[in-house]
Amino acid sequence: MLKFNSVLSGNSSVVEHNLAKVGVASSNLVSRSILLLLIVFIPSFSFSLNNSYCLENQNYVDSKLLGLKENFKIIKIPNNSSLFKVPSISILTVLRDHNISLSGEQPNIITFKRNCNISAKKSEISWKLMEIFEKHYSCITFLDEPKIEPTSPLPYNFKDYKLIEISIKPFLLRKERGSLKAIYKTPKNVEKKIYFRYWLNATVKTFKAKHKLYNDKILTKNDIEEVEATLNELPSGVITCEIPKNLITKSYIKENSILSLNRFKFKKDILRGDELRVFVNEGALSIMMPATALSDANIGDILKVKTKSSKILKVKLISKYKAVVLE
Repeated sequence: MLKFNSVLSGNSSVVEHNLAKVGVASSNLVSRSILLLLIVFIPSFSFSLNNSYCLENQNYVDSKLLGLKENFKIIKIPNNSSLFKVPSISILTVLRDHNISLSGEQPNIITFKRNCNISAKKSEISWKLMEIFEKHYSCITFLDEPKIEPTSPLPYNFKDYKLIEISIKPFLLRKERGSLKAIYKTPKNVEKKIYFRYWLNATVKTFKAKHKLYNDKILTKNDIEEVEATLNELPSGVITCEIPKNLITKSYIKENSILSLNRFKFKKDILRGDELRVFVNEGALSIMMPATALSDANIGDILKVKTKSSKILKVKLISKYKAVVLE
């Protein structure tokens, strides 16, 4: 028979020893066994921090933003900051205080950004940008919606800004990428300039020379071929959509060259050396005499002509091959 009064008066190890002899387990032994099982079979939760996170309207970083189920505040972010960088040690300290371990190497600096989800704002700029190019090239084809990115961090309350207009420099009309200026109205009713980068994927209907074109060649349909060209392929003064009438080459043009207006001159209604009918009005009487044009001219132009008697007259061309003498 066990004498419990004497056993209980000893230390705990003696109690455990004697209880073990009769198959009775102590509470300490049970607790230690359960704790050991938990350590062995239940893994601790761990994760890694990202280099950057996106904020919406909140002015603090909480654990859920980092991907944790437990919700607690970690660090405050200034309301007027659209981009805020934090040393990772500041966040690691808070996480460790909540018994959260991290696996692997962590970034030294973590960046928190606002205005990450502004796809609607970007689309608004894209449509206005396409309108600018369509106004310049009526036959342009956009293969994708333009990609838009801000050149610097946006204002923290950018989602409340209202777009007024955008503009680009003229030389960028022949570039697939560039920068644009957007004018916004702020919530305080103040106009503010914000700059964006853009990338375009588009083609324009142009024309190229099917063969060599020599100087003073009158351009015909047999000389040209319609092609779709990217913006970066367009020369200055490129001819797009439709070929103007009465073009004459000013210089030699290589085969397969994309045609531009600065390589041509327009054929006049009459050319130097053309024979004209010149009328001299004397009261109710009108006298016609033949004369030779001394220069190229269009209808409505004033030019000089030479009569058969070698007299030089100043006339106005009123229709093709018909002119009246000026007093």
